[in-house]
Amino acid sequence: MSKYGDASILLSRFDNRPKMVMQRGEGVYFYDTKGIRYLDLMSGWGCNCLGANPSVLKEAVETQLHLLTHTGPLVLSDKMFEFGHNLLQATTLDRIFFTSTGAEANENAIKVARKYGSVKLDGAYEVITFSNGFHGRTLAMMSASARPGWDKKFMPKVPGFVHVPWNDLNAVEAAIKNHRIAAIFLELIQGEGGVNVAEQHFIAGLRELAARHKILIMVDEVQTGMGRTGQLFAHNHFDFVPDVLTMAKSIGGGFPLGAIMTKEHCALFENNEVGATYSGQAIMMAVGIAILKEMLKPSFLPRVMAMGDLFKETLKDLAGEGLPITHIRGKGLMIAFDVKEDLAPVIAKQAMSFDPKGINLIINSVRPNSIRMLPPLIIQPQHIAQFKETFRSVYQTVLAH
Repeated sequence: MSKYGDASILLSRFDNRPKMVMQRGEGVYFYDTKGIRYLDLMSGWGCNCLGANPSVLKEAVETQLHLLTHTGPLVLSDKMFEFGHNLLQATTLDRIFFTSTGAEANENAIKVARKYGSVKLDGAYEVITFSNGFHGRTLAMMSASARPGWDKKFMPKVPGFVHVPWNDLNAVEAAIKNHRIAAIFLELIQGEGGVNVAEQHFIAGLRELAARHKILIMVDEVQTGMGRTGQLFAHNHFDFVPDVLTMAKSIGGGFPLGAIMTKEHCALFENNEVGATYSGQAIMMAVGIAILKEMLKPSFLPRVMAMGDLFKETLKDLAGEGLPITHIRGKGLMIAFDVKEDLAPVIAKQAMSFDPKGINLIINSVRPNSIRMLPPLIIQPQHIAQFKETFRSVYQTVLAH
């Protein structure tokens, strides 16, 4: 096997995946097997909220390794109760179940909706989801995600999902009228869909419809949760607490950890109706405790918002220099912008291999004309300056060709 990795061994296929293989990380940087440095502006796909290999997580893991690693679901760990209470207190929700991934958390959200519909809505079971939404890659979550190109994959789909247009209250009202709806399931900022921020009046309208029809509002905060948007959760920007909240990615800081939280009125599971071998795994709980403690420090979230504002100002500066950059959007350090025509994949690929002796960029072409960035929440002004210099050169090179 080449030291760059033999991708033929992998079941998954990503034909456009870059050839480099990462070997180590430090803060906001990755280093590949050749020693080339990369400014990681995707945080390992939104996971490395405190950067690569933060000391606070290394200390938490090492301490827990000497105490307890795993119990399984028959008996529970003290760390699970500690982290669970901390998260519930931070969100004002009532019940929690820990998972290993975001898709697993979202699967359990659908179970919450179906149980709620069965018990309280005379058997209603369908769930409204939205165009360009993304909720994971399990079969049910691919069925839930109204993602272009997925409608014909892995047929037949899991039934029970009603797809409606984003930010369209009339379509939601029609779906409620014509289907047996138990819940509305959405991202408040669509990540994989292009960093599309919900309109305030749309969320207010959803809340009114949900209250009128006694259906649940379930919010997928797998990508937006735990500080990404400059608030602890994106729903804080909209001044409400959903009935069901799912999270992952930043909650584990790069470790496999997710969770689902609910209000009391929809916590209806009976014995053995929800469970998982690795739920509440003790090392993951220690990691989550350490991350939440960092995020609840008074300066942490305001700093995330300030760095997000600086990033957007930097993009405006580049646009002011004449680079074709438009539609700068997002909240906190969840940022996207549009580029000329369909150049985003070319720019993202070029950015990763632009300067073997300097700094390359890890960014994402979330759409053919859009670049997305989810940088570590510890990013500093000097790193944003590095982005500016490198991105300017990359974009100018792509435009010249």
